[in-house]
Amino acid sequence: LYAECYRLFRHGSKGVKGLKLRSNQIGDLNIKFNVQRGSRITINHLISLKVYTDYSDVQREFKRHCRKQHSAEAMYSLIDRNAEIAHWCRYIKESCMFYGKLMKKKVVVYTGLNRKLLFDSMKHHFECPLSATKNLTVAQKFCDDSGVVLTLKAANNKTRFFDIAWLSRFPEEEEVLFMGSSLKICDIYVQGQSFDRSGPGPSSDRSVPALFAFEQVIDGQFIDNTGGSFETIQERLLALMDSALSHDAIQSSAHAYFTSLFQQLVKKMQRQHKQKKLFLNLK
Repeated sequence: LYAECYRLFRHGSKGVKGLKLRSNQIGDLNIKFNVQRGSRITINHLISLKVYTDYSDVQREFKRHCRKQHSAEAMYSLIDRNAEIAHWCRYIKESCMFYGKLMKKKVVVYTGLNRKLLFDSMKHHFECPLSATKNLTVAQKFCDDSGVVLTLKAANNKTRFFDIAWLSRFPEEEEVLFMGSSLKICDIYVQGQSFDRSGPGPSSDRSVPALFAFEQVIDGQFIDNTGGSFETIQERLLALMDSALSHDAIQSSAHAYFTSLFQQLVKKMQRQHKQKKLFLNLK
């Protein structure tokens, strides 16, 4: 492994050489991480990245050390487990933040999930590594009908990623890695079907823009029009509300999933109201 990473460092692959990767200036983070602007990426960084991307079983164990095993797990238990991979985490995060690239506003990436996870936000900050791909077809291979594919964009102008394809033994996957950055969900594919589609007829479904607009409202933001026609989004949002209130059992699995996502956002709104971070007129 060391010999392979040394070869990649000296001679590179796919036109990229490790020794030519120099750190960026990321404000005060350079001081915090003790990474000077213009310093070269190290062999330790490349080893940390390659082990994570090339060995799926090791990657799963890594992620197990990054998050709670169940909701009742004590924080000290998670901290103790995370301490076992602290240096590994640091090298991966440094690679993404200092030696990675800024994600442009129009760039999209995809990540496949093997189950339909419920989110309480359409924006997420990732302190655990997130693997994604530039190729939708690749992402779809990582999930079946029980999973989903998320289409992701940069959530702000500070989102960075490390293009790991040149380092991976699976370059055809066009893998990119995020850690320490924020992303927003701009589409969700369920059973191969997009839910950010406009147009007349049954093929139209704006569930994802509707959820995003609803979250903007409860976060006290103005609704932008980047998701398409506001009237179409409003119509879909009202349909989601109706489904959530009626407990309609006769729904496709995809629409039942989006109803559940909407209910998660409603729970977020209720929590914010309880914490006095959101004021509702309940009369």
